[in-house]
Amino acid sequence: MNMTTYLPLYTKGAAGIPALAIDPACILYLPFWKKDGVSCISDDKYGHKITRSGPISTPKGWYFDGTDDWGEGPNTALFCPDEVSVIVWANQTAANTNAILLCRYNCDWSTFYTGWRLYAHSNSCFDFTYSDGSYPPVFASSSAVCTQGIWNMYAITHNRVFGTKYYLNGKYINTVNDTRAMSNYNGPLNLGRYNWFKGTKGEALMFSRVLSATEMMDYYTLTKGRYL
Repeated sequence: MNMTTYLPLYTKGAAGIPALAIDPACILYLPFWKKDGVSCISDDKYGHKITRSGPISTPKGWYFDGTDDWGEGPNTALFCPDEVSVIVWANQTAANTNAILLCRYNCDWSTFYTGWRLYAHSNSCFDFTYSDGSYPPVFASSSAVCTQGIWNMYAITHNRVFGTKYYLNGKYINTVNDTRAMSNYNGPLNLGRYNWFKGTKGEALMFSRVLSATEMMDYYTLTKGRYL
């Protein structure tokens, strides 16, 4: 299928892959809108196996019921790099508490304090939490109010120089200046288990480098036509 029919300026070449997803630092490109079946392979150079348990495949992505739908990727240290950028297009139709957008962490913070998670709050904000292995984990609130029931592009960048930068729909929101290291959680990539997400996820990307503000806005501009 020629995805340029649906995504003007979005694709690069016949494979229909965004230019940014071909970046050598791209460690995950998962367009949920073109993935069906119980398992699928991510469209990045690593070809991660992703297992779907419950979400319904729709033309705009995977729909999660907010109760017991989730997805899972591989257990690899690749997903806990020294610096990271994460982008998730999602339409959260119910603001469940701490609903997971994408994460790699143990759900029991009181015992393990490892990994990271990008999630949306019941108060309509979204946050990135990570740990260096000590207690308490870093809680880095974006202070960005996200309208529920519409598509949003949630994004963060993180490294030990400047901390965590937040972007909503391509626009820079703020920076949280905590520069501790991110510990490696020995577990799988989590697409919504434990803190259940309700709504549709369109795509998820991760990079082992910090994307610039220009790259964030460009990606939003070139992909919003699929969702808005």
